[in-house]
Amino acid sequence: MATGLLGRDRRPGPVAARQTPAGAGPSLGRNFAVAPLSRTFEESSRELPFVTQHSQRGSIVKGEIPPCQRGGTLVITTEMHKGAASVMTKDAGKHFSASGTLQGEPTDCHPVLGNATYPASWQAWRVLVEASAAPQNFQFLITHSTGFEIPMSRRAHFLPT
Repeated sequence: MATGLLGRDRRPGPVAARQTPAGAGPSLGRNFAVAPLSRTFEESSRELPFVTQHSQRGSIVKGEIPPCQRGGTLVITTEMHKGAASVMTKDAGKHFSASGTLQGEPTDCHPVLGNATYPASWQAWRVLVEASAAPQNFQFLITHSTGFEIPMSRRAHFLPT
């Protein structure tokens, strides 16, 4: 029977605790070249401008994703604050929801925080964006049931793949 973290019994064993003695070389028997990290990307992440309309049901956020060669993720965030202080609530996933469209078609909004989470002042949703040579319009309805009459700020970001 195999042992170790990747073995069938899942108990830590000899595989999990390999150490290199003091003064010894790398345990793999080779060195890796030192190289700087890339400072530029084909497409950079960016904050997107949008307009917000308030309704009885919540806030409607409308904007546009610029053309993107490889697609990526649209992230919409909302945050509760009073002045410079964040206003916390338990179970952000239960109190905030979002639904919306991308290019006029309904799209899935995946919440970042689920139910039964630590106290938080924010919620965010991830939306998959396909590659497109043309700008893509988005529109989302963000609702909350916190019971707070607190100012909320919203932001939108595009993270290319």
